[in-house]
Amino acid sequence: MSILIIRHGQDLPNYRGGWSKNGLSDEGKKQAHKLGQHLISYNISRIITSDLPRASETAEIINGYLNLPIEYSKEWREINAGLLSGMSKNKSDEKYPGYYIEKIGIDQHFPKGESPREFYKRVIKAFEMLQQNVSRDENIALITHGGVIMALFHYLEDLDWIYNRQYLKVEKCSISILVFKEGYWKIIKKNYYNY
Repeated sequence: MSILIIRHGQDLPNYRGGWSKNGLSDEGKKQAHKLGQHLISYNISRIITSDLPRASETAEIINGYLNLPIEYSKEWREINAGLLSGMSKNKSDEKYPGYYIEKIGIDQHFPKGESPREFYKRVIKAFEMLQQNVSRDENIALITHGGVIMALFHYLEDLDWIYNRQYLKVEKCSISILVFKEGYWKIIKKNYYNY
C-alpha cells in the first residue's frame, strides 16, 4: 500500500498560484505526459486530485495512460491566497510584499484568503480522512500542490509548522512516495522527478 504524492505540472510561471484558475502551460502538459508514461509501472488503483485546473489537468493527462476513475476534491487545494491567487508575481510583490506561506504569521490571512494555520489544519484533516479510506492492497496517486506537499512533509517528518515553517522546494510533476509501515506512514522517496 502506498500513496504517490504528485505535484501538478508547470502552470504560468510568472503568476501566483493559490486558488488560481490558470491551467497548465505547454511545458506542464509535456511534464504530465512524461509522468503518465512513467506511472504505468506503479499499479495505481485510484487517482485523487485537487479540483483546481492545474492539478486536475495534470490528473486527466496522467489518466490517459492509466484509465482509472478520478476523484476531484477541494480539500487538496493549495492555500487560498485570496486576492493574490492568479496575480502576476511582480504585482503581488509590489502590492503585498512578503505574502508567502512560509513568511507570514501563522494566523495572518492572505487578503480575503486563508492563514497558514487554517490551511495546515485543512490539509492534515484531508490526509487523516484519506488514511481511513485506503485499503491495504491499493496504491493511490494524489495530485496536488507545492504548499500542500510542504505541509504534509512538515506533518510526516514532525517539523514545526507553527513557529518555523520551512520552504521546501517541490519540483513540478515530481513524486514523493509514502508507504504504511509498522503502524505509520513513512516517506521512502521525496521529490523524485528524474524519470
